[in-house]
Amino acid sequence: WYQDWSSVALSRSPGSPTWVKTFLSSINYYMEAKDKGDMLGEMGWHPIPDGVNIPDEPRTLIREGRFNKAPLLITVSPNETYGTIPDGIEVSVKLALDYVLNKTQEDIEQSYEDTLTATGVMTRDHQDLVNQLLTDKLWTCDARSLASEMTRNGGRAYIGMFAHVPKFDPIGVTTSKICEHGATCHASEMLYVLPQGEGDGAMSKPGLEGEKAFSMRYSESFLAFAYGKDQEHPWTAWDDTQPITFYDASGTRTIRGYRRQQCDVLARADGDRLPVSMHHTSQAMAGGML
Repeated sequence: WYQDWSSVALSRSPGSPTWVKTFLSSINYYMEAKDKGDMLGEMGWHPIPDGVNIPDEPRTLIREGRFNKAPLLITVSPNETYGTIPDGIEVSVKLALDYVLNKTQEDIEQSYEDTLTATGVMTRDHQDLVNQLLTDKLWTCDARSLASEMTRNGGRAYIGMFAHVPKFDPIGVTTSKICEHGATCHASEMLYVLPQGEGDGAMSKPGLEGEKAFSMRYSESFLAFAYGKDQEHPWTAWDDTQPITFYDASGTRTIRGYRRQQCDVLARADGDRLPVSMHHTSQAMAGGML
């Protein structure tokens, strides 16, 4: 993983030896790239379709019916970008916006904010607005359209929102301190759905007994889904009503049409440099899954 470079490593512990090594490797890659503008869409050391292990882009395979149609649970978090863009690095946010949105960026931002206001969601400042927009564009809306495509092509999909506010996120906190102080960041649920053994993780930290209890409950729900025990897990299958099941320490609740208006706005704003597989939102949501 660290023998070359990866975009994930660039978001963790800026200034650390690993970060510096990854940064230098990415610069070398950039200098050798034929089309330097395309680098923004690459993830460094990352699995890609090779015609063998990964025969094609997942979206293409789904549209052709070439997938096993096993039930799929897709989970997302409310503050994904806070766990991927380091604190204080505003240029990263600007680059991300330039990349995922087209030239109507300012108009899209305003239209997006208008939909939030109309649904009773207020943003604290521009940074909060941008983080919500990027989280929706890159994660929530992508999950929604993937669930629609899978369902339309014979599969069964579920979307879960990990809405618990973690008190323990040792990975996310290396990117942003807010990941342990009020935000539910990218991949923060992993230590909850896969509880660590004694001596590690939230299980063994003093004062985190509540986190341990929630973790065990959340993990058991996942196991029930994996074992096909539909009556023992809380997630609702995706359909025309677009249900997303929120899961936190107080329990679960299903919100239908969550982020529908926001994703409709963002579907009109695909940046030219987005991978072809991500120029899908408007088409994917247009086949009866609106």
